[in-house]
Amino acid sequence: MRPLHLLVGGNGRALALLELARPANSLKVLASVPVPDDAPAPSWIHLAPPFLICNSEIVDGRIRVYDAAALLENPSPDADAFVRSTAPAALRLDILSRGAHPCYMQSSLDASVLFAANYTGGTVLFYSLNPERPFNHIIDFNALAGEGIDSHPHMAIMNPFEVRSSGHVYIPDLGADRLYVATFDSQTGTPVVKTSLQLPKGSGPRHICFHPNGTHAYVNLELSSEMAVITLYPELAILSTHTLLTPELAGQIPRMQSAAIALSGDARFIYASNRHAVSRNDTIVRYALAPTGLVDTNVSPEWTHTRGAVARGMDLLSVSQGSDADSKEDRELIAVGNQESDSVVVFERNTRDGTLEFVSDVSLPVDFKPTCVVWM
Repeated sequence: MRPLHLLVGGNGRALALLELARPANSLKVLASVPVPDDAPAPSWIHLAPPFLICNSEIVDGRIRVYDAAALLENPSPDADAFVRSTAPAALRLDILSRGAHPCYMQSSLDASVLFAANYTGGTVLFYSLNPERPFNHIIDFNALAGEGIDSHPHMAIMNPFEVRSSGHVYIPDLGADRLYVATFDSQTGTPVVKTSLQLPKGSGPRHICFHPNGTHAYVNLELSSEMAVITLYPELAILSTHTLLTPELAGQIPRMQSAAIALSGDARFIYASNRHAVSRNDTIVRYALAPTGLVDTNVSPEWTHTRGAVARGMDLLSVSQGSDADSKEDRELIAVGNQESDSVVVFERNTRDGTLEFVSDVSLPVDFKPTCVVWM
């Protein structure tokens, strides 16, 4: 049984490759490699094989694209492959993000366009990865947010369950409390905002994920510690909101901030990570979903402690997709990075009721500050 692997980025000065041995379920660090001195804080990683894309979340934001074929095409990558795939010789693109503090990158569904959300810059980059049709555009959301509002786009992502020809890019703006929908010209890359959804004032929309029915989506509201269930068609609308706070914190001024949101592989459960600056009562909350994509209010939500401080990035993996071809294994794993305790924790998801059970954890070098975890 082959081991599983995780890539980890953070607010420090390194990237890491982790290995989860099976069936022992033991997590360890295979390698930690420093990033260039002028590109610290690789807080987000995006895989668009054969490329590994990472950011530098600084004022003069940068994005680096590595040819990581030696790593990503290896069924059981080792430390040497990781080092070679993040070395200067593997660097294929090094560009400015055209905004301060790029916090998220994603490629288009056909991997021809790179989107980058610049959190404090208030812009989103649309950059061509196709050398035959080069372009480099931004949308400046400060111009759309209105007087006295600082735009903070936190994500730019396409809906994998929409018709590809729609070209919709969904952009939660934490500063403007809006979800924008943009499109871009396939030839010139010129982006245009088509519509938007106003979310509750002060709620701080951060990330969005999509239901496979193509019409429902879920937005975690960082500042109000809520999740909004929305419909995308025939027009954007909020269907319901649900607290992400544990019952112990209900009614308090929580200083709880949701970080990541993810849908289970069977689309029956939705998960969100929560960080709490005061109590360190960091959790992953689970809500059950009805077949319609709405929250099943007959099933109580459940919170699982992340066993660390300031839970950030989270990623799900269906093990049946990453295991040996003859394996009958059917599991789903969730990894989460705890920024302030410099740790990564793996849980197994019960495919029947969605509950989480601890599998393993590992400590990273001091001040690694993991913010993003990506299963390979």
